Amino acid sequence: MVDQKILDAVNEIRTSWKANDDKRDSGLPHDIPEVKRIDDLQYGEDPKWNLLDLYLPKNVEGKLPVIIQIHGGG
Repeated sequence: MVDQKILDAVNEIRTSWKANDDKRDSGLPHDIPEVKRIDDLQYGEDPKWNLLDLYLPKNVEGKLPVIIQIHGGG
């Protein structure tokens, strides 16, 4: 069993990082005409923390190269 103190610390870190990310991203454009954006796709069991955003070019067919950015937080 995982210690509750550890779970609380992880939750506090996640919350802090999310707040910093939201502050950092607040001035960025959200709707870009050439880009289709799909927000909050769930990739894991946790519906709050296991989310990602997908950006696709509009009006493009066929295979596309993929870039995956993994942000470590902080």
